[in-house]
Order: sequence, then C-alpha cells, then structure tokens
Amino acid sequence: MESFAPYLDIAIRAARTAGDLLRADFHRPSGPRGEKDKAPADTEAEQIIRGILLGANSDWGFLGEETGVVPGATGAPVWVVDPNDGTRDYIKGRRGSSVSIALVADRRPVIGVVYPFGYPDDDGVMFSAAVGRECVWKNGAPVPASLKMKTGLTETDVVLVSGGGDRASHANLMCTKPARVMSIPSIAHRMALVAAGEATATTSLYSPRTWDFAAGHCLVLAAGGVVVDQYGHEPVYQDDGDGSATRLFVGARAVAMDLSTRNWDLAFRSERETAMPIVRLRKGAAVSDSLLLGRAQGAFLGHLVGSAVATAFDATHPNPEVDRFTTSSLANAAQLRRMTAGQTGSAGELAIATARSLVNHASDSSSLKKLHAAWVESAPAQSDHAIAAAVSGRPLSDSVSTMALARVTPFAIWGHETEPVILATTVRADTALTHPSPIVGDAAAVLAILIQALLHKKDALLAIDLAHAFARRSALSREVIDAIAQAAVSPGDSAGPSGPNAPAALQFTVFQLAHAPTFESAMESALDIHSMSDALPSILGGVMGARFGRDAVPARIRQLVMSSRPFEGLAPRPRPPEYWATDAMAIAEALLTAR
Repeated sequence: MESFAPYLDIAIRAARTAGDLLRADFHRPSGPRGEKDKAPADTEAEQIIRGILLGANSDWGFLGEETGVVPGATGAPVWVVDPNDGTRDYIKGRRGSSVSIALVADRRPVIGVVYPFGYPDDDGVMFSAAVGRECVWKNGAPVPASLKMKTGLTETDVVLVSGGGDRASHANLMCTKPARVMSIPSIAHRMALVAAGEATATTSLYSPRTWDFAAGHCLVLAAGGVVVDQYGHEPVYQDDGDGSATRLFVGARAVAMDLSTRNWDLAFRSERETAMPIVRLRKGAAVSDSLLLGRAQGAFLGHLVGSAVATAFDATHPNPEVDRFTTSSLANAAQLRRMTAGQTGSAGELAIATARSLVNHASDSSSLKKLHAAWVESAPAQSDHAIAAAVSGRPLSDSVSTMALARVTPFAIWGHETEPVILATTVRADTALTHPSPIVGDAAAVLAILIQALLHKKDALLAIDLAHAFARRSALSREVIDAIAQAAVSPGDSAGPSGPNAPAALQFTVFQLAHAPTFESAMESALDIHSMSDALPSILGGVMGARFGRDAVPARIRQLVMSSRPFEGLAPRPRPPEYWATDAMAIAEALLTAR
C-alpha cells in the first residue's frame, strides 16, 4: 500500500492549530461557549482544519462532524475529522477532549492523529500513526508498546470508559471483570491511550461515527490491535469516509473480542446509577500553568502512591527483595493484605477526604472536624487504632504523631498562593484537631512551606533554605529547626514499630528531598523503614511529587491508584467512594483554584 507518512505533518499541524483555538476557548473566564454537546469553537476549529488539509491537496475529500462533506476526486482519499471529540465534557470544563484527524483511503484509515490539547495539562499530548511508518508515535517519539501479545484481562488491566462512566462504575466493573475501569471523555483519546500502551482496552457504547473513531482506529492498527463492533466485526468505511457502529471494543484481538460478547446493556442503562463524590472543575477555572499543575498533581498523586505502596508492603509483608513499583508486585502484595491493588491506606484516605472538604468547604474547622469524625466512623478494622483515636480528637502518642501530618499535602496545594505565615497558621490549626503538641504543629507548618516552595518551582535546596529560614524566623520548636539542619548530613533515625515521630519524619523527608535523584529512589528508602503506618511514605511522596512533578510518579502505579474502586461486594476490603482516588487529577487542580 502507498505510504501516506509524508502527509502526516500536515495533519499534525492542523491538529495543533485547532487545539490552540479550543484551549483558548476552554480558558475563557466564564468557561467554553456552548450548551450540551454544541460548542461554537468546534465549528471554528473544523474550519481551520479543513482549510489546512484541503489547502495541501485540493483533490482529496473531506468529512467533518461540524461542517459536513467536501467531495474529492473519484476514488481519492478522504480526510475524516472531529474537531473536538468529547464536546459535552469540554463544555462542562472537564479536560480530556481531543482533536481527531484521520485520512481514509480504500475504505481504511491510513493516517491517524489524536491530540488531547488540554490533557493532562495545557501542553497536551500528540498521538500519531501512518501507513508507511512503523508503530505509534507520541509527542514526536516512537512508542514501543504492542497489543499483539495480550491474550486476556487481569486484575491490574485498565479498561477506559466514557466520561459518564463514573456514574456507572459498578456496572462497568461487572462488564470488564477482572479488570478495572477509568473514565476519559473522548473515544479518540481513549483509543490513542490504548494504542500507546497506557491502557489495555476501551469501549464506546453510544453509536460512534467514523469521525469519532477513524483516527484512533489507525493508531490501534499501528500498535497491532483491533477495533470491533458488538458482533466482532471491524467497522466499515464508505467511499466518502462515513460509517458508524452501535458499539465498539478496542484492544488486542483476544481482549476486544472477549469484551464484545459481554452484557454491555448493563452499563449502557446504568449511566446515572450512582451519585459518586466526583470533583469537577468549575467552568473557566482550569489552570493554564502546566508546570504548576504538573507539580500539584505530582504532590497529590505522590502522596497517594506512597500510601498505597506502603499499605501493600507493610511490616508484616515487607518483601524488600522485590521491585515494589511494578503492577504485578503491588497486586500480589495487596492480595496478601486482602486489598484492591492501588487501594490507599489511612494517610491516603485522610488526604483525599481533606482535599474534598477543602474544595467544597474551604478550611472551615467545623467541616474538617466532621470529616475526621466520619473517617473514624468508617475506618476499616485493619487500621491502626491509635490513628483512629487520633482523628477523633484524642491525643496521639509521640511515636505515631507523623499521621497528624497526613493532611498537609492537600493544604499546601490549596494554599499555594497564600502568604507562608498564613498557610503555616492554617496547617497548625488543622493539626491541632488531632494532636495538640506544638512540635507536631511546627513540623506540619514546615512541611507545608516546603511543598509550597516546590509548587512555586523552587529547586529542592532553595525550598529547604526557605523552610529553614521560616522556621527560625517564626521561632518554631527547637526540635523542628534542628531536624531541618541535621537533614543536610543525615536522614536520622526513623525506624520503629509505629514509624517516626513528626520531627524525625521531617528530617528524613528533607534529607531525601536534598539527596534522592528520583521519586522512586526516595520512596524505596522510606519503604525500607518497615512500620505499621503509611504516613512517612505518603508525606515523602507528596514532597517528592511536588519536586519532580506528575510524570515522575510511576505511571502504571498511579493508574492503579486512580482506578481502585473497592465496591462493597466486589472488593475484599470495601471502602466508601468518598475515600477513592478516581478523580485525583481533578482534585489536585481544583485545590489550586479553590481559594
């Protein structure tokens, strides 16, 4: 077949130009224009795309969702375009929609470009493939992932579902067992993620048209996968590029065929079954600073990953010889603990609950007290009783006081633009709810100042200097000031059956911030201190995530955390949805704008 690779750059240029327009509309103070699934920016973007594509070859045809058909020469290839796949979520201010551009020749997609222009941040991601060029490309680099070898679904596999999938998560889980699910608004985006090896499979249940799936189809074919309908047949393209399917299933052939046979009526009819406590950004409130957003998401996800890994590899199952940051080892360890892989422990749940409260109620102390009481009421029997007692208002012993710092990460993100002294005062007041010791409050204040400085793009050593200067200027506890100073040369003694006290945890965290070259190396050091608490790995994860950003947190592990849905009846240790991390990316962004 003829190579169409020379035309790929034109499609990429058109996608970027359209993405720039859509992103600008997305960031309007009142949010993107439009209602329901109609946005004026979609038509404007498609007009730009059509002009660029047909300007390069006027003999070819064009089929766009918004502007319709431009006939080409008989038998000529046809550009098939959705300028903004996922418009309904886009209008609501949700990230994840994408520009989708395909070239169809001889009734088969031969070029595919999918550009989620605002996901995970405003830098977006460019996925591309073309007949005549090997494999899938992501941001200009080849992706070695291949779908050919996958033969079935496992507990750690992720199946991507539609933007409304969170409201039907139980039904979707029943349809994808034993796999897990994550929600992404755009079918083109979901197909691109599968093709790039960032998810195992995806579905589309709402009668997609070729402009929705043609570009993604090209990407999946380049990765060795298939796209089939509910009968196991590949979609059919007409001469003008048009076509449709009632439902589509995407992945390795064995996986897609298996999914196509399942009872998807269950998920289709259950979209609004559950009132999930999902955080959504306010329209017009998205963060345009990609570096700030990446560090905030890194801090929050790093905290949760630290909690999940530490909880799986606790003192009774440390397994120090295995790589604790692979999906298989984490799943095996979680199974021994009778948990869902990626399920967070106490420090992770407290951070999630605190973040939800901050987004919804600011720092109102009565709301935080109710939050703490609710967590204690729902705390699983396996939780450390001293921790549960602490969040109910009774003092912590010094040996477990580190858990009092578990809410600092969301507070620091929420207060990233606050004057340091005000942020410190707020954090100290929150810490006093569970531990009245001034030393613990001072350690929490310094931890918040550290994360705040890192979010402001300070390097590690400057952030430490700023935190140390703040501690001395504010006349904080001598134990806390000494912990920061001593961290320059030593991680200190953080071992113990229940973990370190707050100053010791601070010293260990500052030492790792100054010396650890990667997120994982720092976390391995924390996990080697086998305690019954996930507090220290969570705190360190938040700091290192703020330093290195979202992409430094191992992608597959953070995906397990965000897809962990321990439903009653489906999980060995079920937990209420308000403690799940399924919307962690949106929570981190919402915290940045909640004030």
